[in-house]
Amino acid sequence: MFRHKSGRLRRPDEPAQDTPKEAEPKLKLVKERPKRRRGLKLFLWLCVLVLVAGTAVWGIANRDLFSGVRIEEWFDQAFGNYGTGDGFPVTAAGSEVSDLAIIGSDVALLSDSSLQLFNDTAKEIYSRQHKFQTPVLRKTDTRALLYDRGSTGYRVENRKRTVITGKTDYNLLAADISQSGDLVLVTEGTGGYVSELVVLGSDLKTVRFKWSSASNMVVDVAAAPDGKGAAAATVYAKDGGLGSSLTLLDFGSDTPAYLNFNDTLFFAVRYCGDRVIGIGDDRIVSVKPDGSDMQEFSYGDAYLAAWDLEETGQIAVALSPYEDRRECSVTFLNAALSQTASVAAGEVRALSCSEGLTAVLAPSAVTAYSADGSVVASAQVSASGSQVALKERTAYVLEGRTVASYPLS
Repeated sequence: MFRHKSGRLRRPDEPAQDTPKEAEPKLKLVKERPKRRRGLKLFLWLCVLVLVAGTAVWGIANRDLFSGVRIEEWFDQAFGNYGTGDGFPVTAAGSEVSDLAIIGSDVALLSDSSLQLFNDTAKEIYSRQHKFQTPVLRKTDTRALLYDRGSTGYRVENRKRTVITGKTDYNLLAADISQSGDLVLVTEGTGGYVSELVVLGSDLKTVRFKWSSASNMVVDVAAAPDGKGAAAATVYAKDGGLGSSLTLLDFGSDTPAYLNFNDTLFFAVRYCGDRVIGIGDDRIVSVKPDGSDMQEFSYGDAYLAAWDLEETGQIAVALSPYEDRRECSVTFLNAALSQTASVAAGEVRALSCSEGLTAVLAPSAVTAYSADGSVVASAQVSASGSQVALKERTAYVLEGRTVASYPLS
């Protein structure tokens, strides 16, 4: 017996049988995908080119924001570690405190002898002395501008160092610093001018723009956040009395826009949203930077007790029927002066707007309101409280020479 290839046994006389061949595999017909249309590729490449070009143009237009110093400031603001303090309250280094403010995530305290900066644990980041007689503080998210109103000195500070100190040729009337780093200095004029304005670029040396007025005395100035313009509140003589104006300056133009008011005296000017806000003794005026679309909010027969705003577009104003600020109503406005709410608040000593909330400081309490007038939180404070600064639902209250913190959540 023999074994067949298939594995079974066969007889010797049985012819061998071949195993059937395995079936050959069938060929599978695969359809070739059509090539992408050239138009789609071209469209995608154009999108990439537009994106790259747009980013380059934006970077060139905002190149001042990417200087080594500015990048260092942002990095330090976000990640700088200055240790942990013992918590608030803290006491000012000087004998008299003139201003309380928030710079980035820190609390700034300006006294008659020093500018101090504390983090949220009350760790002192710096204490820098000054010799200014009338110190005024203006700020950005990372820098503080300190100038001596009525004299010639000014300086710019960041967390790590004094960026620059300088003196003007004539006495300073007002000054401000923009988010882009430009410095706006207004001094008494010469040669027939009563006010002269100079804009220094982000290097704080190069003169970018000049403006002078023979009739308008500047009482306050605001630098546009993008560094492309400025606004000034001015007063002028009119028919034996005083008039006031908002002067709107475009650094790319030699022709300012003037808004004149014969029966209002403006004492402060700020940028809010995409508009310029003028704070006067009997009204608030809102206007676009080119002078168009002017809106007004009148105090009527009331007295202005307090006001504050934040650049994103929120405004709060406290009005009282009495000069001593009793029985105030606090009105909440947007940048175009449309009223969103009004609440009765009693005596109001100060206001602070931040992140959609307004802190209202009364003689013994601080209360946070939303823009629709709803009470968010309240805390009991010292009866000596005179100023308030709101940051991340914490109210920092100036009580004499001491700053205390009160959570509002």
